[in-house]
Amino acid sequence: MSRLQQCRRLLDRAEELRFEDPREALLVAESARDQVAALDREEIGASNWFAIQADAWAVFGSALRSVCHLGDSEGALNVAIAFLTSPELRGNGDPLAYAHLAQRAAYLRRDQERFEEALELIDEAVSVYREHGTVQALAGALADRGSILGRAGHNEEALAHLSEALDHLDADLSPRNYFSAVYNVALYLHDLADDSPEVNELAVRWLELARRCHTDLPTESLSLLKLKRLEGLTSIRLGQIEAGLRELWQTHAGLGRLGADFEQALTLLHLAATYLAQGRPQEVKGVAARLFPVFRGLKTDREARAALMLFYNAAQAETATLELIDRVSAIVQEAQARSLMRARS
Repeated sequence: MSRLQQCRRLLDRAEELRFEDPREALLVAESARDQVAALDREEIGASNWFAIQADAWAVFGSALRSVCHLGDSEGALNVAIAFLTSPELRGNGDPLAYAHLAQRAAYLRRDQERFEEALELIDEAVSVYREHGTVQALAGALADRGSILGRAGHNEEALAHLSEALDHLDADLSPRNYFSAVYNVALYLHDLADDSPEVNELAVRWLELARRCHTDLPTESLSLLKLKRLEGLTSIRLGQIEAGLRELWQTHAGLGRLGADFEQALTLLHLAATYLAQGRPQEVKGVAARLFPVFRGLKTDREARAALMLFYNAAQAETATLELIDRVSAIVQEAQARSLMRARS
């Protein structure tokens, strides 16, 4: 195997790990970027050299995004763009490479809550895929557009785009994209189902489909842990309280192993709200005590720590309310969004 092939294999591995173990993905992507930089330009040819440099920095940028280092991610993607638009590639560039990079940048802008820019970028990718790409690439980009709209709070519009994407996504050819789209449909329907038994029933059916889709995917990826959390919340909504609590505790444990501090905090708040609604103050106190390891991971965000401490004190005094938990959850979510805006310290 040539050094060029070895580098491409390492980049592919970094991409796979991004959905399973984001921290390990970043280490692999950084190693791949360094090995790609050492490739001999004369040996592999200028166009190949510039193209793989762009790929390496793009993969590195996405790995940084997956661990919330969005400032560094933006810098890495800018380097990728510089390589991709170099004079040496003029006339030889792959239009799909530009679409892939626009897609990565769209996700970055989504996580930064710069939704208008995210939609402009994903529309660029959609346009290129319509002209040059495969059906699966186009469908994946349409699903991404739905995800951006959903993150922006436009759930009904997001569902329309996801439905269009799922009409064309092949579960065998694009298992991860298919699962992600199905999960997002279940999530947005869950969010819309509060006052509608019919929508809730539909959300449950999509959640069952998401369960069936994930058999070939890693059991402790962040996306699958979020699925388990949604399963727990759905069980609780259907009155299956103990089953839902077990799923939420399992989610909490998995998120801890991944070091996903904000998601851990939000899951603990879901647990606290359920116990509180059941009139079980001792369990609420136990949940609050589990926040201390999370505090260490949130040491740079004083507002989130202060809000969680407010909940902790209220739990110990048995004065916590569902309204307080909702307020603290909103503060933690805002803090999570802020963390996505900051560069790695």
